[in-house]
Amino acid sequence: SPPTMLKADSISKGRLDFMDFCKARLDSFDQGATQVVPCVQQLLQVADRDLTTTMAERFRMGPFYSWEVRKELKEVFNCWKSTSDAALSPSDWLMASKVVETECDAYLSEKWTGEHAFHLADANKDGLVQFEEFVSFSLSVFEVV
Repeated sequence: SPPTMLKADSISKGRLDFMDFCKARLDSFDQGATQVVPCVQQLLQVADRDLTTTMAERFRMGPFYSWEVRKELKEVFNCWKSTSDAALSPSDWLMASKVVETECDAYLSEKWTGEHAFHLADANKDGLVQFEEFVSFSLSVFEVV
């Protein structure tokens, strides 16, 4: 039998709105004598607890797993690229260094720019910096700052 939430998506839109989710949760409970069907308020309390737990876990995991941080770094990465390639070339990196040096303090500029920084960021040593390499390197620089 398909998973409960898949069955709840009766029109196959690929997601559930809140009321569909609540209905699926209520329908999934055994209606036997030993089980009490939760009310919407109880479902909201569980959702709030789950959200709090999830946010605490994301915080514990660090900024690498934060979609907000990754989104900002993606914008920076795309601004640094001079072509539509999926990676930064050494010349892209050096051109971006000029922007970083004017926008950031000297300590961050020293750690995040220059030829040495490019070689540190190029984890797989292919002469280019892919997005995941850029994120990992950038976050390691920011952790020290």
